[in-house]
Parts: sequence; C-alpha cells; structure tokens
Amino acid sequence: MEKKSLAYSAFLLFGLIMVSIFLNRGAVQGLHDNAHVSLTSDASQYLLGQTVVFTGTLTIPAGEAASSISRVRLVNQAGPQVLDVDLPVQPTGGLVDISSLTSTTEDTLLVNVVFTGITTISGGTIPSTLPGSTLPGTGLAAFGEFTGATATSNIAYEIHWTPGVLLDPVPSLTLIPETDSYFTIPTLSPPTEAAGTKLPETELAFVVPTAGETAGTALPETATSSVITIPQITLSTNAPSAIPDLPDSTPGLSFTAAGDTTAYMGTGATTTYGFAIPTPSYATSSAADFPEATDAFAIPSPTVATSSATSFASGMSLGNGDRVFKVPDITGATSSDTTVKGMTVDTDGDYWLIIQTSGNDALIEVNSTSFAVTASSTMPSTSFDGIVSIGTKIYLLENQHRCWDDIETDSCDYNHRIYKIDSSSSLPTGSSDSDWAAATANPVTAIYHFDNTWESFAGLTAGGSGDIWGVDENGCTFYNIYATGSEKDSFWGPCTQARSIAYAGDLLYTAKSGNVTQYTTEGNEIQSISVGKGSIKSLTFSGTTMYFASNEDTYVYAAFVGDTVEGAAGSRVSKGIAYHYTTASSESALYMLVDGSPKDYILKVDPSDGSLITNFSSDGWAPAPSSDTEGIEFFNDALWVVANESSGCCDTSRKLYKINKSSGAVTNTYDISNQVGSDIGDITNDGTNLVLFAKSMNDVFIVSQTGGDNGKMWPGGNLNGAKGLAYHPVQKTFYGASGSSMNSFNENFDSIDTNLTLSLETGSTSTNSVGSVQGATFTDAAPYNDFWFVADGRVWHSYVSQSVTTKPLGMAWSSADAPGLGSAESLWVLVDASPFDKILRINTSDGSLNT
Repeated sequence: MEKKSLAYSAFLLFGLIMVSIFLNRGAVQGLHDNAHVSLTSDASQYLLGQTVVFTGTLTIPAGEAASSISRVRLVNQAGPQVLDVDLPVQPTGGLVDISSLTSTTEDTLLVNVVFTGITTISGGTIPSTLPGSTLPGTGLAAFGEFTGATATSNIAYEIHWTPGVLLDPVPSLTLIPETDSYFTIPTLSPPTEAAGTKLPETELAFVVPTAGETAGTALPETATSSVITIPQITLSTNAPSAIPDLPDSTPGLSFTAAGDTTAYMGTGATTTYGFAIPTPSYATSSAADFPEATDAFAIPSPTVATSSATSFASGMSLGNGDRVFKVPDITGATSSDTTVKGMTVDTDGDYWLIIQTSGNDALIEVNSTSFAVTASSTMPSTSFDGIVSIGTKIYLLENQHRCWDDIETDSCDYNHRIYKIDSSSSLPTGSSDSDWAAATANPVTAIYHFDNTWESFAGLTAGGSGDIWGVDENGCTFYNIYATGSEKDSFWGPCTQARSIAYAGDLLYTAKSGNVTQYTTEGNEIQSISVGKGSIKSLTFSGTTMYFASNEDTYVYAAFVGDTVEGAAGSRVSKGIAYHYTTASSESALYMLVDGSPKDYILKVDPSDGSLITNFSSDGWAPAPSSDTEGIEFFNDALWVVANESSGCCDTSRKLYKINKSSGAVTNTYDISNQVGSDIGDITNDGTNLVLFAKSMNDVFIVSQTGGDNGKMWPGGNLNGAKGLAYHPVQKTFYGASGSSMNSFNENFDSIDTNLTLSLETGSTSTNSVGSVQGATFTDAAPYNDFWFVADGRVWHSYVSQSVTTKPLGMAWSSADAPGLGSAESLWVLVDASPFDKILRINTSDGSLNT
C-alpha cells in the first residue's frame, strides 16, 4: 500500500486554520486547503471565565494510501488568554480532561474525538512532555497513520475550554471620567431676629377641638335605604400557588357577600371572636417534685440457697461433721491412708478418684451412698494429676513426657496429655501403654493436649458448657478447650501455684496445700480462703457443694459455696439501678445491682411495691458477671453492666458486659480499659452510645455498643466524679450525682445547674434520709420524667413536674388538605409551659385538642 505522510501542524485558530500535509517525498498531497479543515465556536463573544465550545473537523482523503498525521494543535492567538495545546488523534468515547496539557493551571480543557469512516493503521501516544505542558501517562495517541473509507471520512473534535478568570498581565482598565461642577448648593442666611419683647418658649398642652366634627375621615352622607358595598381590592402577590389562601378572619365582616356578617373564626367558634385555648392534660406523679424524693421502698432480698455444710468463707473451719467419707484403696479398704491426686463427681452423684498405690496410679469409682468402690482400673504411670466427668465420658490428665510409644504414637513433644474414655462403664482392663492407647474400638478413644507442649498441669475441670478447663502448675495461665480437644481460649493468671482446679457458678477455683483461691473466668483473682485442712490435691463441685480430699487425714470434705447478698434487709449495699417499660405487656421494671458474694446480683423489681418480678432468670434475680460492678443500664433491649475489676495487689481493668434481659446470662464482654482510664461510677445512654462517668474524677467516656472508643469529655460543675448518672432524652440533659449533690449538664457536658440537692420530700413521715447515691435512671418511656435512684439500701422516686398555661406565644394554621394530618383543619398554638413550652394542635371545628 502506498503511504502518504500528512505532517500536520494542524493549527486550529479562531480566524484562520492552517494545515500542511506533506508526502514523505516532499510533495504536497491530499489536504491542501482550508476546505479540508474546519473550526467553529458557539459564540463570537464570551464573558471572562465563560466556557468556549469549539467544534472542528479534519477530512481524511479516501483511497488506499495511508495519511500520516504527526500533530493536531489548537492555538488561540487573540486576546489576553492564550491557548496552545496538542489534541489527541484517537476516539475518546466522550469528553476527556486534558487540562494538564495547557500552560496555565486555572483553566479547564475537555475534548471529545470521534472517527467517522476512519481506519487506524498505526498510532502513537501523546508524549509525557509537550511544549509548555506535561501529560504523564494519558495513553492518548498524538499521531498516526489513517485511511478514509469515503469522501466524507473525517475526524471530528468537540472542545470545551473554560479559561481562568485571573488575567496576567492585568488589563488596562478605563476609569470613569471626572465630573464637572453643575451648580453650587447655595447657603441660606439666617433670618434677622425680631425687635421688641419676645414670647417665652412653650409646649403644646392640647389641640382645641372643632365642635361637631367627626375625628378622622368622615364618610359621605347617604340615604338610609342605601347600601354601599365596599369594593375588594385585588393585590398582586409573590406567594407560591401551592400555598392555600388564609380564610377571612376579621370579626363581624366578610368580603364574600354583601350583608354577610359571619366572621371566620372556625366553625366551632361560639362568638365572632373565636374560642378559648383548651387546657391540655399532662402526666403527673405521686412522687415528690424533683429534686425532692419519695422514700419508695427498701431493696428486696432475693431467696438464696442455704446448706447445713460449712460455708466457704474467710475464717471457715471444717470439722468432723464436714467429712463425707474416708478414701478407700483400690480394694475398697479404708484401714490405711490413701493419697488422692484427683477427684470428680459424675451425673449420678458418684465419686471418681485418682489414688496413689504402691505401683502405678489407680482410678476408682466410689458409690455416693455406700461409699464402696464399684469400679477400678490401674493406670499406665504414676503421673496422673487430674480427672473430670462430662456426661458418660471421663477425661484424665497425665503429666509425663512420652516419646514415640503406644500412647504418643507420632510425637515426642508433650510433657502432658488428656485421655478421653468414651464410657465410664468401659474402663481399660490393664495398666500397659497398649491398654491405654487411643483407638476407636478401645476404652480410650482420643488423646488431647493443651496448647503448651512442655508444661505440666494442675488438674482438670468441666466448664459451664461441657468444655474443659486446666491451669499450669504455676498458676500463670488458665486454658480452656472444647470437649473435642480443640482450643477455645486462654487467660493469664496471677501465677499463684496450684495443684488442682474446679469450676462453679462461672468462677474458677484452684487449691494448693490448705488454700482455695477463687478467680473470674478471665483469670482475675477474687479471694483466697484457708479451708482449715491441708495437703489438698483434688477439688471438684456438685452444684453449690465443693468437695476436696485432704491428704493429711485422707478424708473427703464438703463445703457450701452459696450466694450471699451483702447487708441486712433494708440496708442492702446498692450498686446501680436501671428502668425499662415493656410496651407489649405494659410491664414496668427496675433492674438493680446489689453487692454480693461470690458475685454481685441483678434484681428485677416491680416499682409499684418493691417486689421481685420472677420472669427474670428463674426467680427474679441472677448473679452479675462480676463482684466489682458499679452501674447498670437498660439500652437497646439489653442490660449493660460496668465493673472495675481488681486482680492481685494493684491491677484494675474496666469491663463492659452485655446481658440478656430475660435470663441474666452474659452475651458479650468488652475490656474497655484502654479507652477508660479511670474507675467508673455509673452508666447511662444518650440514644446512640453508652455514657460512663468516672467515680472520682470529672471524666466522661463515650463507648459504643461494641465496646469501641467514641470519645471523652470533661464535665463542668463541682462534682469531681459521680456514682449516679441519668439522661433525660426530651430535655437533652444529663444528671450526675455524688453523695446527695447533683449537677445537670447539656449534651456537651457543659454545666447547667450546680445547686441541686436530693432530699427527702417535705412533710414525709419517713425516718430515712438521702445518703450517698449509687445509681440513677430516668424511665425509658414518655414523658421520661420519673427519676429513680438508689442510696443506702433504699430506692427513691422523684418526678420532674410539668405545668402548662394557656398563654399563647405563637400560632400557625393548616388546612384540611395538608398532607399527613388526617384531613383536619387545625390551629397550632405555642403556649407557655414548664420545663419546656408546649405546642397544641386544636380542631377549628370545635376548639378541642386534636389528639
């Protein structure tokens, strides 16, 4: 194919378009006059900064010869704003921004290139460096070889150029010419003072009336039979046509018909002057007006389990009456002492013990009634230190290094293992390793390990959901695995040495010598109790009864680990209060935190009489998730509890617990210690987040419902910490309490009122007084004015009273056609009220409130 070269510098100018097309041999060929290139603009004059639109066309000759375009260039040479830019030679599929190619940064240049009947033979990308501009990485072709299919084949350009508004250099401007003086304003000469005696200055006393003359403009006299119709004046208006006209409202007059004297004051008007503003009803309460409070009732006492066994508590002393049985040997004899290394109680109440013998350790079952040995098996070593029964299965802990033997068949890594016996009725019959090897058909069906290969462990225990807990002998780490052997969780402990472990009531217990230490399931130590018996290497629970064997006398002892609510009736140690109203059942309930052991307790209480509502948990109360709780709140269909949990001598972590409102079970736990740097005093919510006030510092922490950090504020006022915090959603006001003093705050915790004092209502016959507030709440149902708080074991009730007047402060009208208002014409009246003004919607048909 013959190749032609169109060596364009295709200048597209306002007044002149010059295109030169050269063959590669130097002869002019093809495009040789202005008829082949055209350019037009959408106007002849433009305002500064207005977009200029160019349209241009290059006609490509038809034929087999290829036309080579080396450059298409758009140049503006007229005016103060120059433009010199290379344009792409390829279809763009719409306007593309090539502003970076211009020499200034203030303008905008968009281009759309369309090929009609054009075939591209080859092309090249616009270079990254062009005269006066750069174009890094556009991928647009700036030259190429093309053929035209017909005589009308062309490349069309649509260019939008928006020049900048800053001209450089600044244009020379023509100033308004100076004006000539037309005339001089004359100066008046003061009058000559009159001669003679002058009257003194006077003030107007009155105007002398004209007798028989009507004040103002008098109407002309008319015949008594004549009637004058006052014409209606039509005025132009700029009101939108969609807005309805206001009705006539002048008393006694109407412009609709001659002689009609009915004023428009609503069809319910009793006179031509309308009707009285109705008095709305509003909620009241028998409680005292805030900040005085009614002494409502004492915090109720939950019914807790009791036992004749000695309670697990400080100062306990176990005697012979707390013995359960003498530990037998493998034959059932009790004539000699038998050392116990592990113990558990199965679902039938029978005891399973690991005992030390003259040879290997032995596993025995002891009947819970006769205390006779009913089953036994000799174990494959002397290193067994833990046992737990889960359903019909038994799990045994061995602390011994094994390497490529019948039991550890594929590893040499472990110093411990857990044997799973699938059925307690089918124990291994021998003591050899092969008898205790794991296989589907064998008594031992699996071997498990904790996630610490070289550590030795201090026993096994069952968790609350069929899982298994263990602790290393140094007490540094608590391990939690599923009954299938897979890891569930682990927690750091305080490194208190242990020889056994047990679980009850969502708490962990370890024993060493004569001390039993109580922990949370996060590894935080609660207390350590000396039980009065030593050399303990076994510990287990059945319900609320703790069992352990003392190797001092080889007896199994029992102790009662029950629930204790601190304080006598009427003086319970209160720790928080929340309120919830259930619309479906019309149930009002107060949720209260009270101090207890081994954990605090949540009570659900009827606010009308202080009785327990038993549809919470099983009997109206449930253990709280911690013994260090500080506040409770009902929010988003759940209970939220905060706690300042201490561990060891000086470690404190702040926890947020989400709790099921019906069962009292913990559904989520959040450690918020990183964002909450101070001990918490109480908790409330602002409709979106949980809001926490520090106990002894003016710090407020905003926490999301997933425990996230949503900010911190520093309240004004004079509290220096608060143990009661409540939020009124209508007032948009927080109330904080410390002792009996209260401050109110806006939503930014700027102080509103620092002089509030909670006190017993005037005239009350109660002998109690408001002491130290420990928890506060508003009702979570409109109008949110009932204020409840707990102090010194009692529940107090106050009410933010309302008052509404009929004094109008503003008025509006809506037609019956107004959307969403029930096709009722209404007056809207703003009236004076306390603590906030009220808006009344009044029916114009009868003057009543539109409810």
